[in-house]
Amino acid sequence: MSKRQSTRFALRGWAAAIAIAVVAAAAPPSGSGPAAGAPQPGGRIVWVDSRTHDNFDANVNVSRYTAWIQNQIYDPLVWQIDPDRFVPGLAESWQVGADRTTYTFKLRKDATFHDGMPFNAQAVKFMFERILDPETKSRRVGELPNYGGTDVVDPYTVRVRFTKPYNQFLENLAGGGLPPASPAGVRARGKDFARLPVGTGPFFVKEWRDEKTMVLERNPRYKWGPAFLKHANPPYLEEIVLRFVTEPTTRLLALETGETQFVSYPPEEEIERLRRNANYQVSVQVESGLVQNFPLNFASGPTRELPVRQALNFAISRKRVAQLVFFNTVNPARGPLSSRNWAFWRGVDNYFPHDPLRAGRILDEAGWKLNPTTKIREKAGQPLRLRLVTAAGFPDAKVAELAQAMWREAGIDVRVELMSDAAARKRYEEGTFEIGRLGLGFFDPDSVLYGSYHSTMIEGGGRWNRGRIVSRDLDAMLEAGRISTNTAERRQIYQRVQKWLLDNAAIVPVWEHTYVFASPATLRNVQYNLRGQPMFHAAWMAK
Repeated sequence: MSKRQSTRFALRGWAAAIAIAVVAAAAPPSGSGPAAGAPQPGGRIVWVDSRTHDNFDANVNVSRYTAWIQNQIYDPLVWQIDPDRFVPGLAESWQVGADRTTYTFKLRKDATFHDGMPFNAQAVKFMFERILDPETKSRRVGELPNYGGTDVVDPYTVRVRFTKPYNQFLENLAGGGLPPASPAGVRARGKDFARLPVGTGPFFVKEWRDEKTMVLERNPRYKWGPAFLKHANPPYLEEIVLRFVTEPTTRLLALETGETQFVSYPPEEEIERLRRNANYQVSVQVESGLVQNFPLNFASGPTRELPVRQALNFAISRKRVAQLVFFNTVNPARGPLSSRNWAFWRGVDNYFPHDPLRAGRILDEAGWKLNPTTKIREKAGQPLRLRLVTAAGFPDAKVAELAQAMWREAGIDVRVELMSDAAARKRYEEGTFEIGRLGLGFFDPDSVLYGSYHSTMIEGGGRWNRGRIVSRDLDAMLEAGRISTNTAERRQIYQRVQKWLLDNAAIVPVWEHTYVFASPATLRNVQYNLRGQPMFHAAWMAK
């Protein structure tokens, strides 16, 4: 028996073991496409995800990958549909103070949490106070800067105060990290709340069948879905069974055998084949925030020198990374912001083409001479040796190792240190590295640029200034962007920020992060929000 056949039999055994009643309609003939028809309620789907998860507390966790699942469990106060365009969520309406230090929300009176408890102003107040409580250890603290307090005006009216203008509050409310959770559920479940969260969303957590099998069930009381999804009522699907499978080939086989109806990240090398097959549909969503990049440490080691940072940029071929690691399912990145972001600056194309000869000349001029024996550059007897700290999983490890090889060709000795996410974060907080890794999925440029490059964002939870950059000019631009209420003016400010970061070679942009999903053509109407994340509010299975 071949390895592929063996894996197929194992998958069939896995499906039987977890006793899933899979709704699997026959695939349409190749080239015919899905049949037309109205949404059909009922049925279950199996969603095979690419990562393992154990924390769905949206007010604490910041993972973009758990956000995919959290979007089915929670609702925000407001939804965002365009830059500076928001529509009602759990808040029916809102008023923003002239100085943007107060936000008053009129809340829906018909929404309830999954545990039957009413959603109200006290729940909103509880959420903000819980995030800021040091005992919670929330990584969302950075989304509530200069918080002044929350006033319960009446049971369904709440006023949130800040001590300084906070232009991005609505964007952060819509971003997935500040959805109300049931106060009663938090208190009753304690530490178990991370795995058994209680929100107001279209699905609730029914059970964990094992460590890698989580079941979401339709919320029958749901009737407050956002207008832009065109389905306010309970979902059509009865259940979503989530399986966490890190092996990409196993995920692909589960799709091909009909044992799953939605797959996160099928193998990159198979995506084009799936696209050409009318039995399947592939969605590639470009993330809108900070591109996947290597932050360079301004505070210690050789990366304090601008020529070293410039050489690191010229020596890397982003096109090769996209081809060899991702099989061209991602875009090479040129600057800090994704091309999907509304403040993206096209001037980034003028910086850092792949030019290893130029990287060598820059290093020569800076006194970093190539040792003919070791093939490593040296200055004053010290080799040009850098530590790259990153997570051990795919794709971070593979990208780091490919970059390492390209930098070695330029005479730069980069030692890749692969470790767990938690261990890597600790190293970033300590500053014991020269090259780090970062990528963020927020929509508003303030959320990623201020948090990643303002001098106050070097230490503490929710702060991502891993390059330890301290610049009055950069701080001033970021502060101006934060307080401006004019979208055109903010775009100009953030384009100047992008130029500053590239002029100073603060990062090595590598690729634009994408979310890739595959499903049979019989799964209809999976929608995606501004951040490219799936929404199953109105999804249904054709029969």
